[in-house]
Amino acid sequence: MNRLPFDEVIALAGEQLCQARCVKNVLFSEGTYQIEVFDPSVGQSFWPFMQVSDEGELGDYFCSCEAAEDGACPHTAAAAMTILKGHAPLHVLFRGSLWNQLCQIGSKRHGYAAEVVHKDESGLRFCQSVTGKKLFSIRPKTEEGSRFLRDIIDQRPIETEETSLKFSNLSPEELEQWREGKPSHHLSYELSFWSDLAKGLLLRQTQGDQYKITFSQEELPKELKAEFSDFEIIFYIAEVSWPEIIPALANVKSPIKTYQLFD
Repeated sequence: MNRLPFDEVIALAGEQLCQARCVKNVLFSEGTYQIEVFDPSVGQSFWPFMQVSDEGELGDYFCSCEAAEDGACPHTAAAAMTILKGHAPLHVLFRGSLWNQLCQIGSKRHGYAAEVVHKDESGLRFCQSVTGKKLFSIRPKTEEGSRFLRDIIDQRPIETEETSLKFSNLSPEELEQWREGKPSHHLSYELSFWSDLAKGLLLRQTQGDQYKITFSQEELPKELKAEFSDFEIIFYIAEVSWPEIIPALANVKSPIKTYQLFD
């Protein structure tokens, strides 16, 4: 990754915002990002927008704060550091992430609408088979976890061309299919809570959340459990799904080790 295009003062201020956990929300679709950065000096959040290439090059970026009228600002620096610092761009990591693979499987198995998710009195959200077997579940462990699930599942807003950046990288063909009511799997997944859940888990991983992955004890495990500080998540894994999951295990700390084959 190339050096970020910020002077020393702006970069330091951005780093301080990151360290103070002032980066609150990260929305992205491929290389298009909108990131919520809370500025404690003024007591409000700003939403820098930026384009980032697969190679980590910043394209267009801007922020609505007054400081950004003269160019870069601490909010854009904090946003860029969140996207890029110490790793490939988030959207590149997302493609091969375990969380993306698991949620892709979940969306194909259960459907894309938030209505496929049930909720019990304890706050557990789950999807089940026609026989009532839970094949996916997520339990919030903190108020932050509960808020995140409310936002992406319970109170999910309708996303349109006018309101969502998820339409910004679509091909004309995909956009036309959506307008005709026949969206591709790619767009249906991107607009679903599954995609937002996977991105939220990836962000927690890259920000250093101490997650733990365990598997059920069968010779070929049928269940994966991931424990984060905010959630406990369980995915059922059918035998046919393992080819999609195995490569992604290389990108997480897992009790199942993967190794690259050499000719």
